[in-house]
Amino acid sequence: MSVQESNAAVENFIARYGLTYPFLLDTAGDASRSYNVYSTPTTYFVNPDGVITDILPGVMRQQWLDQKMASLSG
Repeated sequence: MSVQESNAAVENFIARYGLTYPFLLDTAGDASRSYNVYSTPTTYFVNPDGVITDILPGVMRQQWLDQKMASLSG
């Protein structure tokens, strides 16, 4: 998600790094306010019922992700 960046700046970033996944352009900051995003990146874990079960602000380390995924599958 891009927060309060211009469309052109986001398109340049996507092209520069060859990104192929969907990108949310939040030019007014509405989505950020709705989900209480105070820093980027922020990762949300959503269960199969669509409920946010965990929020991780900041950079996610591989070890933390591995532990989180293990706890979800176990």
